[in-house]
Amino acid sequence: MGFRRGLAVITAAWLVWGAGCVSEEEYYQVREQLEIEQQRSREDGKRRRELELLVETLGKRLRLAELERDQARSKLAARESARSGGSDTGREWRLVGSIYFDAGRDSLTDTDRAKIAAIAREIAQNGAAEISVEGHSDPSPLGRSQGQYLSNMHLSAARALAVYHVLVAQPGIAPEKVSVRAYGEFRPPAGQTDGGPNALRRVEIRCSPPPRD
Repeated sequence: MGFRRGLAVITAAWLVWGAGCVSEEEYYQVREQLEIEQQRSREDGKRRRELELLVETLGKRLRLAELERDQARSKLAARESARSGGSDTGREWRLVGSIYFDAGRDSLTDTDRAKIAAIAREIAQNGAAEISVEGHSDPSPLGRSQGQYLSNMHLSAARALAVYHVLVAQPGIAPEKVSVRAYGEFRPPAGQTDGGPNALRRVEIRCSPPPRD
């Protein structure tokens, strides 16, 4: 507002001075005030840009800290799971089947959906106390998927959720018995798999046996 007001005043003063109604001293006083307002406007703009840059930098640091936290939690969970020998402490989990994904993708094909339905039938027939849907990824950078996923951890979670929604829609699967886990790239498969080159980019469906009478 100060800059605009000063500009209006100096314009009016110039017009009036030209008509002989304003002294030269008054004219230069207004002109000096205008220059002061212009300098203040430039300084305000510089401070705004510095603040915007600071906010952007802090946002990047926060996202990096969240990523490091997720990775640390996943590593800890993988170590605890390896020590217990299963997906959860105190339970004997059995791998029922795996779904494999292309790099950077979490979408399911019709073949994948049919395989999940077959896995659901097997679980329903044999019974299960609990079901675990576990997402994994390879350690490769996300590349073109970077804008969609913050990390490989998020990608593995998205894959697990995609399988989860199809699984719980199948007959005989109780959603309250199904949990979803994400391990990112921190838990590669043990032994041979049928996933070929996509073996790391997978979702594993595991179940614990029903309680014995």
